[in-house]
Amino acid sequence: MSFQQYNLRHFLPSKNQLAALGLGILLTACGDIPTDPDGTLKQILNSQSFDVGIVSGSNPKETAIIIDRLERITGATARLRRDETSRLIDQLENGEIDLIIGSFPKSSPLQKTVTFSAAIGNRKVPSDQPATRAGMPHGENRWIMLVEKAVRHHD
Repeated sequence: MSFQQYNLRHFLPSKNQLAALGLGILLTACGDIPTDPDGTLKQILNSQSFDVGIVSGSNPKETAIIIDRLERITGATARLRRDETSRLIDQLENGEIDLIIGSFPKSSPLQKTVTFSAAIGNRKVPSDQPATRAGMPHGENRWIMLVEKAVRHHD
C-alpha cells in the first residue's frame, strides 16, 4: 500500500474531540473559580469572624440588614468599626477590614480601589446616585460574590 492510499482523516482527531480536549484543558487550568488571591472568604470561615467598616452617617437599618445576612450565610460574627470613608478605604486596602458599608454611587471614583455591590435589595438606582452598598477588596471574587448575594437578597 502506498502512502497516498492512506486516508489521514482516520488518524486525526475530529472537531468535537478537539473541542472536548480544549474544554478539558481550560477547566483544568481554571481550577477553583472564582478565586480569592488573599484568601478573604477562607479566612472568614476559619476564624468565624469578619471585620466591617461602617461609614459614619450610614443608614443603620440597611447596614444591619447586610450584616445580618452575611452573618447568616457565613456563620461568622461581624466585628464593627465606624469611621470616615477615607480611613475605612485605607483599612480595606491594607487588609485590616473585610468590607465597608456606606452610601456610595456605584460609579464612585473610589471604584478604582474598591469593588462596590449593587444597591441593597437590588434596587434600581442610577449608578451616579448614592445608595447603601458594600465595598470589597478588588479581586477577592468568592467574597465579592457572597457579599453581592447578601446585598441583592429580597426579604
